[in-house]
Amino acid sequence: MADRDAPEGARIPRDAVIAANSLLDAVISQSSESTMPSNLAAMDLALAPLFDSGPDLDPGDVHGAAVVCIAWLAARAAESSNADPEVIIAELREFLDSFPSE
Repeated sequence: MADRDAPEGARIPRDAVIAANSLLDAVISQSSESTMPSNLAAMDLALAPLFDSGPDLDPGDVHGAAVVCIAWLAARAAESSNADPEVIIAELREFLDSFPSE
């Protein structure tokens, strides 16, 4: 199985694929050189397919898409850094905890 291939027999709902691509578009829409309003506008545009789906979009598809993307990225980060995926996720948790809470 190539790194880009889904596990044999795995299926993902079409709306989950749209959600996953929208989430990935939101990630790459952000620029450290842009202003906060510009980044927010770019993120809104990237996430538009989710909002355009209306009430028919199953939140489970969005959650599942996020989990698939994070798991895939964590596995690749772990592989490239010779670490366990759990270590990568722990580091991500530390990063998230570094943000001030509102």
